[in-house]
Parts: sequence; C-alpha cells; structure tokens
Amino acid sequence: MAIIDPASEFIDSQLDSLTDFIFRLTGDRSRAGVMAKEVCQLVKDDLSSQWGNEEIRLQLFRLCFEMNEDALRGLDKHFLENYYRHQFPKATDVTRFYPWEYFLTELSPTELIPFLLVERYQFPIPLIPELLGVTREEIDTKLLSVEEKLKGQKKLNRADLPILPNYGFLVAAELHHSSLSVIMKSLDAQKPESRK
Repeated sequence: MAIIDPASEFIDSQLDSLTDFIFRLTGDRSRAGVMAKEVCQLVKDDLSSQWGNEEIRLQLFRLCFEMNEDALRGLDKHFLENYYRHQFPKATDVTRFYPWEYFLTELSPTELIPFLLVERYQFPIPLIPELLGVTREEIDTKLLSVEEKLKGQKKLNRADLPILPNYGFLVAAELHHSSLSVIMKSLDAQKPESRK
C-alpha cells in the first residue's frame, strides 16, 4: 500500500494556480510551466511538519514571486485579443472575462500583484506583505489605488476574478470568431490603426 502524503498532494493541487500566477506575472507560458513545477519541488524538499496548508500555499506563491520578480511583464494585450477572438465561441464568455483581463493589463505590476493575490487567489490581506516582502502600508495603498480605478468599471463583476481562464496554448484547428471587436470598441482600448 502506497503511503499518502497529504502535504505533498496539497502542493501538487496548487500547480495550476501557480502556473497561472507566474504566467500573469511574466506573460511567458513556457517559463510558467517549468517554474511552477520547480517551485512545487523546492517546497516539497523544504517542507516542515509544522506547516499547514495556508503556510505551504504562502511559501509556494512567495517563491513564485521571488523567482520571477525580475521578469514582471504581465499578459500582453495582443495575446489576450488573439486568445479571446479565437478560443471563445460563446459571446457570453467574452463579455464576462475580456473586460476584466483588459482592466488588469492597465494596472502597474505593483498594483496588479497584490490585487490578484487577494481577489483571484484568495489570500488574506495580512499575508500579502510577507509574500511580497513589502510593508502593509504599501499593500493598502496599492489596493486602494485599484479600488479607485474600479469605481468607473460598473460592468466588472468581482465574482468573475477567481474563475478567469487559465490560458492554454491556442488550438489553431478550431478557430472561432467572437464578438470581441464589439467589446474592444466599447472599452476604447486602442486606436484602430495601432491594432494588428
């Protein structure tokens, strides 16, 4: 009979979230896939019997941030535009998720990361300073800045943030054309001549 290690299983269960987090930090899917697995192994190697799931999860995300702090580029607007144009045949999915993604690309990394950690990955605010190595005051300031920007975004539903897609590779064989262009016009995202 195999020995079941609940802590190891919990770490493995976080792989998709870690990959998503790194991809949202760096915009690099290959890097995200490789480094998320590396982070899981590092935490398994240093696992303390005193850590509960919350502490393990904190260590996982902290390592992800530390290992990618020099590569904070975020998701590229053209990637998102291409993904939503071809991978979401349902207009309801596009109208639900794309405006959030566009809003997130407009945030600075110092605003985006704490906001995602709280709203998408459900970390309590008091844990964020330790995770990012900054003060609580800095976190509060950045979160307040995002809240101010959200005031003008009446169509964004906060409940959609935790369920935004985890982006896989594009499937070229099944291209769908969605109503993304209509949404982009309503966002007044970019000048038409600058968009390819």
